[in-house]
Amino acid sequence: MFVRGKGASLGAFSHWFFDLIVTLTTLSLVTALGVSNTFLVYADISLVAVAFEYFLVPETFGQSLEEIEHRLSERRFYHRSWARPAG
Repeated sequence: MFVRGKGASLGAFSHWFFDLIVTLTTLSLVTALGVSNTFLVYADISLVAVAFEYFLVPETFGQSLEEIEHRLSERRFYHRSWARPAG
């Protein structure tokens, strides 16, 4: 499997896609909401993203890419706070 390549391409795509969204919406939001409220909107979106990452993205610290790939292929990848099955 090519988990590393898929992950890298997904990361690059999402980075540039959301950068495009911010670029396209900044001037319209500044005009409609003002500078402070525009950045508050972006800060709120960032907080939602951090909460998503903390609660839903599995912890991979200390695991090799091969271990991560193996767990993903077996669909045994759990979040750090979820109960792990025995064995």
